[in-house]
This record gives sequence, C-alpha cells and structure tokens, in this order.
Amino acid sequence: MKLWSLLCAFIFFNVFNFGESAFGIDISVSATVAQLQKFRSNNTFFIARIFRSADLADPIGVGNIVKARQAGFTDVDGYIFPCSKSCKKSAITQVTEALNGLEAQNAKIGTIWLDIEVPTAWPSDVTANRKFITDMVNTAANREYSVGIYTGKSHWEGICGSWTQYSSYPLWWTRFTNVADMITKWESFGGWSSPTIHQYADTLTAYGLGYDPNVK
Repeated sequence: MKLWSLLCAFIFFNVFNFGESAFGIDISVSATVAQLQKFRSNNTFFIARIFRSADLADPIGVGNIVKARQAGFTDVDGYIFPCSKSCKKSAITQVTEALNGLEAQNAKIGTIWLDIEVPTAWPSDVTANRKFITDMVNTAANREYSVGIYTGKSHWEGICGSWTQYSSYPLWWTRFTNVADMITKWESFGGWSSPTIHQYADTLTAYGLGYDPNVK
C-alpha cells in the first residue's frame, strides 16, 4: 500500500506539475545566434521587445527575432513596451511603427504582446488609459496579428481599474514568485482566471546575456 501511494504521488507530481510545462526567455538587449542556440537547449519559446517606452521602435529586438529563428526557436513572439505618458506618438502610431519594423525585416512572430505595467508611467485617467490600450489592440488586430496582454494584478488595476475588456485574450502574467509554475500566488484580475505565460523571476544572466525566465 505504501509503495502504491508513493507511485501515485510520483505520477501526479510529474504529470500535473511538469508534464506540460514549457520554458522560455524574453530579452530587451542584443543577442547573438550562438547565445540563443545555447538558450534553445533548454527553452522552447522566445519573446523580444520590438518597441521601447522611449517612444521608439526597437530594431535590436526585431533582429533578435530573426536570430532566434536562426537559432532554432519556432515559438517566437514580440512585445511592445509603449510610451504611455507625455509621448509624441499615439498608441496607433507606436504599434504601426513596431509592426512595420517587423515586416521590413521579414521577422515572423506568433503573438504580439502589449506590455501594460508601471502605473506611475501612465496617466491617472483610467478612461484615457483604456482607450490607449484599445487603440493598440485594434491596430495590431486590424493587421491580423494575434494579440496578448503582458501585465500583473497591481499593474493592471493601477492603470485600468477593474476593466475586463480583454479577459478573452491570452495573459502573460508577471509576478516574481521565483517558482516556475502557473499557480503560485496567482490571483484573478481583469477577468482572467489563469495566465497563458508566467514571467516568474527578475532578470537573470546566462551565456553573457541578461534575460527574464518564463514558463507556460
């Protein structure tokens, strides 16, 4: 009986905790193909920044997407970190420039993630913030890109309040639990009942490259 219990526990732990987990990285600095090949040995997905909060498109990130494909990644996404306060460019222009940069380099991605974080970097007007996000989503969707939201509970509620408009969109959840799972310290918000990806720790370094670790 004891042996049977141990066997059941082993099966449960492996199937339900690690059996379907995939690991990946996101970066915002220049990487080489050789560096990304090393990450590819134990990661299956890759996400690069393609627009900076400085109100500028990010050609380095676009280059990283191309190099990630060359390194063997097939699950490749991009994220837009928008300029959301005191900016010269509208939400529509920012997303347009980011996507134009991708297409100019034939950089293929699966999902474009919209980075919604740091409430102090956004206006205090929740209604205006919601419109800004809607403009970003619609601009990407109108160009037939799949869209997801990168955020955390305190970020989303500090920027958007209790808004649930995009709860049907995939959520890339950021909370530094230092646990590579989807449930530790998870709390529902924004209408999401679970995340699609979890960024579970702050920046780490490996192979001479700073990166953020993720699981899905």
